[in-house]
Amino acid sequence: MTQPEYPTGPQQPSGQSPYPQQPYPSQPADQQPSAQAPYAQQPPVQQGYGQEPYAQQQAYGQPPAQPPYQPANAAPQFVAPSPTPPGQGLSIAGLICGILLGPLAFIGIILSAIGFKKNKAAGAPTGLSVAGIVVSSVLFLISLAMVAAMIWGVFTIMTMCSDLGPGTHWINGTTVSCG
Repeated sequence: MTQPEYPTGPQQPSGQSPYPQQPYPSQPADQQPSAQAPYAQQPPVQQGYGQEPYAQQQAYGQPPAQPPYQPANAAPQFVAPSPTPPGQGLSIAGLICGILLGPLAFIGIILSAIGFKKNKAAGAPTGLSVAGIVVSSVLFLISLAMVAAMIWGVFTIMTMCSDLGPGTHWINGTTVSCG
């Protein structure tokens, strides 16, 4: 049994792509060809005194290039790290304590206040200290309000139980057990 042969379309001559290629744009007749190819490498730019050119990438397996020459009397160039303001750590600790400790947020207020004083004396920014003081104060006040509400609730239940006596009582659809 033989397989029928199906035509696969027009055959391309060998070495030619089946896709048409656009010709390169030609220069107008009135223009002279440029002396430099459009994608040729530009000549290197002269570096100023003390500037190093960009490092070239090394090929894989090649030894690293030697560092550029520095005169013997040239001082090493480095950038000193900027000092941390003296109260920065206390400000951060105060902000974290104010957020995490709830009723003990007064610790955050104290730490942030000390950080504020140290930063202000050093002329450093005080924004983090102020944020710690504000957040700690607000959360401390909220915690005080919650503690006051719990104390008031317990006091109300104790007063109600002293009036009703021991046992289980139904008041406005709520069961109150007094013991």
